[in-house]
Amino acid sequence: EPGVRVRYVRTPEELGRPSAILLPGTKSTLADLEWLHQTGLAQPVIDFARSGGRVVGICGGYQMLGQRIEDPLHVESGQSRLAGLGLLPVHTQFLSEKATYQARAEVQDGPGWLGELKGMSLEGYEIHMGRTDVRAPWLLIRQRNGSPVHAPDGSCSPDGCVWGCYLHGLFANDEFRRAWLRSLGWRAGRGVAQAVALQQSIERLADAVEGALKMDEVDEIVWQG
Repeated sequence: EPGVRVRYVRTPEELGRPSAILLPGTKSTLADLEWLHQTGLAQPVIDFARSGGRVVGICGGYQMLGQRIEDPLHVESGQSRLAGLGLLPVHTQFLSEKATYQARAEVQDGPGWLGELKGMSLEGYEIHMGRTDVRAPWLLIRQRNGSPVHAPDGSCSPDGCVWGCYLHGLFANDEFRRAWLRSLGWRAGRGVAQAVALQQSIERLADAVEGALKMDEVDEIVWQG
C-alpha cells in the first residue's frame, strides 16, 4: 500500500518506534520465542504493547502472544512448557497432527476498529500444530477445505490494539487490511487490490521468463516430447 513500509528487525536497537509490530507465522514457535528473549526483543515488544502500541500475531506469532505454550508430546522440542509474552488471555497446546486448511471466516465482533468490521467475510489458510483456547474470539472460521465448520478463532486485547489469530493470508483481504491500516493513522492512497497486484506480478514474471528463454524450443519439448 502507498505510504506503508514493512521491515524485519533482529535487535532492540533496530526496533525503534514503529506504527505496529507483527509477529508472523513460524515452523518453530518455541525456538523463535526463545530467540526473542535471547536477542532482547521480547521485553521491548511487551513494553510497546503495554504503552498502547499495536501488536499483531499470526499463527505462531499468535501463540507467542498468549500466556503459555504447552508441548506435552514434545512435538517441537524437549520442553514441556514455555511462558508466552502474556499479551493475550490465551494458552496453546501442541498436538501431534498438523491442521492444514483453505479457510473462509467471518469477523464476529471486537473492540474499536474490529467492531466496525462485524460480519465481514475473510479468506485465508490454516497450517499449524497447536490448539489455542480462547475466551472471547473475534473471528469465526465457517469453512475448511469447502466443508462447513464452526470454529472460533482469535483473541484481542480490550482496546483492540493487540490481536492475533490462526488465519494466514489475512492481510490479502483488501478491506480488512485497509481498515487495520486506517486504525494506525494511515490515509488511503491509490493502491491496487491484492488479487490485481498478484496477477500483475505473475505477468511480469512470465514476460521475464519468455524474454530469457527460447520459447519455441520450450514449446517443442512440452508439446512434442
